[in-house]
Amino acid sequence: MKFTYSALALLLCLMVKDASAFNVTFRLDMTGVSGYTIPEVNGTFNAWCGNCNPMSDSNGDGIWEAVINLPAGYFEYKFSADNWSQQETLPVGASCTATTGQFTNRTLNVNANVVLPVVCWGSCSSCTNHQVTFQVSMASVSGFTTPYVSGNFNGWCGNCLPMTDS
Repeated sequence: MKFTYSALALLLCLMVKDASAFNVTFRLDMTGVSGYTIPEVNGTFNAWCGNCNPMSDSNGDGIWEAVINLPAGYFEYKFSADNWSQQETLPVGASCTATTGQFTNRTLNVNANVVLPVVCWGSCSSCTNHQVTFQVSMASVSGFTTPYVSGNFNGWCGNCLPMTDS
């Protein structure tokens, strides 16, 4: 009889889902990336496995998703594709990253079920392009024909983005 109760208790323990684990939905915009088949989520939670957590894009909109059941805690992760044949490069010091030794990875603190915001491959933010209007007063400047806008968004091109005076 003691064996029966022990077996029953073990069976119940195996059937009960761990209440301290949470569903985390990872979402990745791959619209600007080419030459891949399937992106994956890799991290400290799956020993940087490669293809253990493949993502899917069921509606073909370029936004890939994976739901992973994780225990509460701190994790580092990044996105790769085709079992590490491609991996994103993340900027050191970005708001969503931590650098450990030579590796810069995304970070995540899990303490509840969460659907993460859609991020762009290699970025902490979405891939949405924003319309920006640059304005400058050239009223007190002489000796020029056309002012230009240059920055890291266009490789400091110099004459790639001419301004107009409407």
